[in-house]
Amino acid sequence: MPCSAHVIAGVIVIASAVSLAGARPLAAQPSVPIAADCNGAQLGRRTESELGELFQQTPDQVWSRLQLQRVGRDFAEMGDTARVIFESLSQGMDAAEKSRMTRVLDALQQELIRTDTSVTFRTREGPSAVLLEIAERNSFWTIGDSIRVTDQTPVPTRRALCWTALLARRIADHGGEAARQEALRYLAGRARRWSNFERSGYSLTPLELLVNGWCGACRGELEPPRTQIILAHILPSYLVRNGGGNRAAITTEVAGLLRYSSSRSFHWGGSVVFAFPQEEKGEIGFMLHVSTLGQLGVTAPLSSFSADNASLLLSADLYRYIARTSGTLRDEQEAVKRGAAKVVP
Repeated sequence: MPCSAHVIAGVIVIASAVSLAGARPLAAQPSVPIAADCNGAQLGRRTESELGELFQQTPDQVWSRLQLQRVGRDFAEMGDTARVIFESLSQGMDAAEKSRMTRVLDALQQELIRTDTSVTFRTREGPSAVLLEIAERNSFWTIGDSIRVTDQTPVPTRRALCWTALLARRIADHGGEAARQEALRYLAGRARRWSNFERSGYSLTPLELLVNGWCGACRGELEPPRTQIILAHILPSYLVRNGGGNRAAITTEVAGLLRYSSSRSFHWGGSVVFAFPQEEKGEIGFMLHVSTLGQLGVTAPLSSFSADNASLLLSADLYRYIARTSGTLRDEQEAVKRGAAKVVP
């Protein structure tokens, strides 16, 4: 019995050692980080030898096949492909998680169908890639607004969710290319109008910046003025009178209006002016504006307003050479520039 007991004990010890030896490699196996499946760049670096047969279902591989097969506008068919990939990868997935992802894919599919069938939608909106935007948080990843991937998410489920989201987002981005191009064209045109207005338009005093920024009828949203209000605009001038008596003056454009072409590269208009020559009484008159040709006016003394006493008013656009004060118009011009820079075709 003692001998038998020793034999049995030895067998148990050997069996335990074998069991521990076999278990150690499994325990030591490093877990694959979430980023390896949910970060597009990291997933793109994984190889066929690492993933085996699943390699052909990675977003990069599926997208390459879609590009080879794609003819014309068939975004909805590409969306169907994403659904097929998801169904293939989601075998055995939790029903609630699968249902959430299916609803997101359904919403995207409706937008892809509109992209195929509506020129207006394709060129002005396009499918929303935000539906499948993948973001890394502190301890988990999110897909859109309703799907979460954590360390506890099974690897097959994680792959089904993230691989499908990466593929579907690429399809959505591709479907939105026409809308981005149109937005870029529109913003570039708006930026050109601001540039033309700044280069060829009549300068704005701080008061005029405020007034024209508030004038909703003068311009469209984020657009430079199509109609510009002149108000209390002071500028140096020179009065030329027939028969001599030329003199320098300070002129105030009391009120006036300018009208711009659609490109904002040309304007015309007029204003009522008061001129104050040195050591003489003030004169009243009007000034004509013609785009880059400048402005030319006629004034006469208030006490004897007649052609015989009239003076030719020459002036310089002083404010063009002074740094302009910040205001609504300047803020909106900068907003247009930033918006154009963000739209990447």
